[in-house]
Amino acid sequence: MLEAKLVKPDKNFKTQSSIPLKVVLTNTSNQDLSVLTWNTPLDDVVTDCLDITVNGRKVEYDGPIIKRGAPTAKDYVLIKAGESVETNFPVSDAYDTSKPGTYEVTLKTMIPDARPKQPRLAAALNAPDFEPIQLPVKDKTTFRVEKGEGRRLTLGAAARSKEHAKKAAAKKATTRALAAAKKKPEAQAFLEPLSTGGTAAQKTKAKKAHADGYDLCVKALASLVDDARYVEWVGAHTLKRFNKVKINYTAVKTRMESVQFTYNLSGSGCGSGVFAYTYKGTSTIWFCDQFWAASATGTDSKAGTVLHEHTHSDASTDDNVYGQVGCRNMAINQPNKAVENADSHEYYAGG
Repeated sequence: MLEAKLVKPDKNFKTQSSIPLKVVLTNTSNQDLSVLTWNTPLDDVVTDCLDITVNGRKVEYDGPIIKRGAPTAKDYVLIKAGESVETNFPVSDAYDTSKPGTYEVTLKTMIPDARPKQPRLAAALNAPDFEPIQLPVKDKTTFRVEKGEGRRLTLGAAARSKEHAKKAAAKKATTRALAAAKKKPEAQAFLEPLSTGGTAAQKTKAKKAHADGYDLCVKALASLVDDARYVEWVGAHTLKRFNKVKINYTAVKTRMESVQFTYNLSGSGCGSGVFAYTYKGTSTIWFCDQFWAASATGTDSKAGTVLHEHTHSDASTDDNVYGQVGCRNMAINQPNKAVENADSHEYYAGG
C-alpha cells in the first residue's frame, strides 16, 4: 500500500557537513491515502525515525524529545493513488554524523496511521472508537563520511554546548536558588525555575507547572509499589523493571532539586500537536501551544507535561508510544519499553 525509498546520496560528506537524506513515500494502492506524518521523515519537526549505524556501531538519536497530544486532520498528508511525496530529512540534526566511516541507514518500520481518504477525517479522528491503522514501511541505504575540518553538532549537542557556555552564570543563579530552597518546607525543595520569552501570565503558569510537576514526581516515588496501578502503566512486575522506574523518578526529583531549569516560552521550534520538547541531558524545556491549552493538573496537563519532559532531560526516557491506550497496551505487550517511555511515567504519576 505504501512503499518507502531512501535515496543514496550521490556524493561523500565531510565530518562537518550537514547531511540531507532524500526520502520518497509512494502510494502503490488504487485509492488515495491520508498519512499521518508524525515520527516519519515527513514530520514538521525532527524526530527519531531512522536506525543508523556507523562502522557497525549504533548511532543514538540526539534530536528534540517531544510530548504530543492526539493528531488532527492537519497532521495528515494526502498521497493520491500511484503518486509520491518526498522530503529531505536533516540526518545530521538528529544523529551524530561527525565520525568518519560508512553509515548504514534504515527507515524505522511503521507509519503511525494511514487510512483511505475520507471527507470527514477530523470527525473520524475525534471518534471514541478511533484506532490508528499502522503500516509497515522499510528501506535502507548508505552514505560515506570522510574526515574534514571540525564536526557537525546534532541539535541535542548544540543545546548542551550552549548551556555549557552559560555554566558560570547559571552556577551563580543555582547557588541563589539552592539557598532559597533550603528555607522552604521539604515538600517544596525544588529549585525555582527561570523562564524566557512569553507573557507575565505565562511565566506564572510555567512556574506553577514546575511546582505541580515536581509534586507529581515526589508522590509517584513515594507510592511506587507493585500494585494494580503499576501493572496498568508499567506492566508485570520484575525487580529489574521496578528498579528502573524508581531510578527514573529519583533522577527527576534529584535534578529538580539541584539544577535550575529554564522554560522557554517563545514557541520556537514547536510543531503541530506539540505540548513541549527538550533534549536529553539539558536543563531547558520549550513549551508549545498544546501546553497552554492544557489544564493545570490531571491527564495530559501542564503538570504532567513538566514531568514527561523532565523524564527525558533527567532520565533519558524515550517516546516509544503516546497516549493512554498505547501506554496500556505497551505495559501488557512490551513492558521493557514501558519503563523507558515518558508518557507511561506521566500517567502512572497521575499527569
